Amino acid sequence: MIMSSAIIYPLCPYPHIAGDGEMRDGCRVNQPRVCRKCDDKECRELQPGNPTLTVEHHCCSRGMSVYLIDIGKEILRINGVIDATENTACPPRRRKENRTQKVTKEGIERFRRRALECVESIESTKRAVRDEIIAPFHGVKSACNSVLRNAEAAIEGSAGTDFNQQYENAPPKIRNLFKSVNLLQEHIAFASLAINPESLSYGKKYKCEVYKIFDKYAHIFEEAAGEKGITIVRRGKTDAAIRAYGSIGTLVLVLVDNAVKYSVRNGEIHLIFSDKSSCLAVEVSSMGPIVPPENRERIFEKGYRDPSAKEYCAEGYGLGLYFARMIAEHHGFSLSYVPSPLGKPDFGLNVFRLEIPETDILRNEYPSV
Repeated sequence: MIMSSAIIYPLCPYPHIAGDGEMRDGCRVNQPRVCRKCDDKECRELQPGNPTLTVEHHCCSRGMSVYLIDIGKEILRINGVIDATENTACPPRRRKENRTQKVTKEGIERFRRRALECVESIESTKRAVRDEIIAPFHGVKSACNSVLRNAEAAIEGSAGTDFNQQYENAPPKIRNLFKSVNLLQEHIAFASLAINPESLSYGKKYKCEVYKIFDKYAHIFEEAAGEKGITIVRRGKTDAAIRAYGSIGTLVLVLVDNAVKYSVRNGEIHLIFSDKSSCLAVEVSSMGPIVPPENRERIFEKGYRDPSAKEYCAEGYGLGLYFARMIAEHHGFSLSYVPSPLGKPDFGLNVFRLEIPETDILRNEYPSV
C-alpha cells in the first residue's frame, strides 16, 4: 500500500513528515515555529517501540508530541502537535504559545481510520483495474502456447535422436518460428509481471540449470542480434542448478534483450559463466554507450532511462532492469552494473553481473522443470 498511502500526506490535517523526510504543513494545522527552527529533527528518526500499536505517542526534546501512525504498512509521522492529555513534558509557556497545536489521541485515531479507508479504496480500485487488464492475457497465452506446441511438433518431425538434433536439422523457417513464438511468450510473461508484480513468486520453485537458461535466450535472440551483425558468445560453462520461480526467465530476457538493443553494430555479446566456491556468477557483456557513475544505480529505478540509452535506442520505458533486480533480490541473488570505459568515459563495456550465493545452489529435493 506504500504508493497509495503517499496520497494521504496532502490530506493529513496535522503537520507531518512525508516519506521523503520533508516537514510539511497539515491542511488544517501548520508546522509550529519551534519545529521549523529545530536543528535536531529527531522526530524523523523515531521508530515504533511497540509493533502491535497502530498509534504511538512520543515527546521530542522540545516537548512537542510526535505520533507514529501505521497506515498500510508505512509509518506516518505527525509532529509539532501537543497531546492534550498524554504530553506531560511540554513546558507551560510552550503549551500556551502553541494553543492551536493541541490534539487528542482520539482525533488522531479517527484520522488513521479514515486514512486507511481511503487507502483500501484506492487499492481495491487498483486491483479491479489490474484484473481487467490481465484477463485478456490468458487467451493470448493460450493461443501462444498452441502455436509453440505446433512449432515443436514440426521440429520433432525432422531427423535426429533428440530435440536438439531435430532443431538443428529443422528448416530455418521452422526454427525462426519456434524462436519467435518463444520470444513472444516471454514478452507476454514480462507484461503480466509489469501489471502484477506479485506474480514473480507465483507457483513453486523448480530446478533451473543456469547455463541452459542463458543459452536458451541466446538462441531466441540470435535473429535480432544477427540483424545488427552481432554475435553472441558463450565463455566458460557450469553444470550448476539453482532454485528459481518461473520469473527467472524474465530476468535473463531483460539482460540479453538490453545487450542486443544497446550493443554497437557488428560487435559481440559475451555470456561469461564463473562457478566459484563462494558463488555462481554470470556476466552479460556488450560494447556500447555506458552510464555515467552518478546514474549507475538509478538505472534500476522504476521508470528511469539514462539519457545515453534514450539517444541510442528510442524503445523502452525504464522497467526492464527494475524488474530484473526485483526478481534477483526476491530469489536472494544480486544484480549489479559494472561497466568498463574504453578510451572515453561515455563508451565501453556494459557488464551486468548476476551473483548467486553458494547456499542457493539447488538441493536435490526440488523437482526439475
